[in-house]
This record gives sequence, C-alpha cells and structure tokens, in this order.
Amino acid sequence: MTKEDAYRHADMELEKYNFELSRQLFRDAALLSEPNQSQLGNLSLAEDEEIIHFRRELCRCYPDSFVCKISLIQNLHNGRHSGLAVLRASEALKENQLNEKEEFVVRLLRLKSSLDSRSIAVHFIEDFVYIWSAGSNNRGAYLCRRGVLKSICSCSIASFIEVFEELISLPFLSERVLSLITHKIAGLRDLQECWQKDFKKEV
Repeated sequence: MTKEDAYRHADMELEKYNFELSRQLFRDAALLSEPNQSQLGNLSLAEDEEIIHFRRELCRCYPDSFVCKISLIQNLHNGRHSGLAVLRASEALKENQLNEKEEFVVRLLRLKSSLDSRSIAVHFIEDFVYIWSAGSNNRGAYLCRRGVLKSICSCSIASFIEVFEELISLPFLSERVLSLITHKIAGLRDLQECWQKDFKKEV
C-alpha cells in the first residue's frame, strides 16, 4: 500500500464516522510518511471525535455518573462542539440531581461553551448571575468567577456586545468588574468596526 493509499483509507474511515479506526490509520500512515497539514488536521479531528464517541459510550454505560457527564461536556467543548456542550450541560442541570459544587462546574462549562458557540447566548446571563450571586466565602463560586472573567476577556465575538451590556446593569458587580466588562465591550466594538471597514472587501 502506498502512502497515498494509506491516507486515503484513513480519510474513507473518517467519512464513515469510524473514528477509532480512522485515528489509528492516520497514526500508522504518519509514522511511515511525513503528513502534510491537511492530513494532520484530519488526524486531530479523528482523535477528538473518537474521544467524544467513547465519552458518549461511558455516559450510556453509567447514566448517573456525574464525572462521565462532565467529561463528555468538557470534551465537546474542547472538540469544537460548543453548541452540543451547551445542550448537554442544560440537560444535566434539568435533572436536578447536582449538588452545589457540581452545579457550579456545569454552569461554568455551559457559560464558556456559550461564549464559543457564536449563536447560543440564552443561558449566559442566567449562569453568570448564579455564579456571581453565591456567597463571597464560597470557594467554588470564587474559582468559577475567575474562570468567568477569563472567558469574557478572551471572547472575540461581536454578537456578545449586547449580552455584556446586560451585565453592566447587574447591581452586585464591583467597580473593577464593571470597568473590565465596559472595556471589553469597547474592544469588541472596535474589532467589529475594524472587520467591517478594513477587511470587508478582502473577504
């Protein structure tokens, strides 16, 4: 089998959603012949999807396992399936079987996935308020708040301007947090204007 055939076989299995076999075929082919950028990209895709596929299997085997559910949500988020991560997190919250610490974890993951999904912002305010309204001595809430601020700072999606503007009206935020969010809104507006005026013709 030539190297071209080896990569072609791996591509075919990937198209059939046979992620475990595709991942191994890509790895075997890559060890025999240096992969190009596209082939490495397909290898990464097969690896990510195989992880998600197995996490789904674990959730089916252990439907009451919180750690399996969180692992699936986290890997959906990491594997560029933020929309699905939001849906899975919402399902976990609807079950009403989580303790306080677990709910913080799920809501933080859903909030982060909302920021990455580009279209699902409906739960963002709800999760933000839940995390921020917890007592100041709650360590879980404290750690989650740090994660929330990091996610807000890294957001580059202009459609979240209106969502962030809603945060400014919340009465329990400190001046420092309000200032950070205000500067983020301004930065997103500048970025949006830059895209529209400086790069629109190049797209």
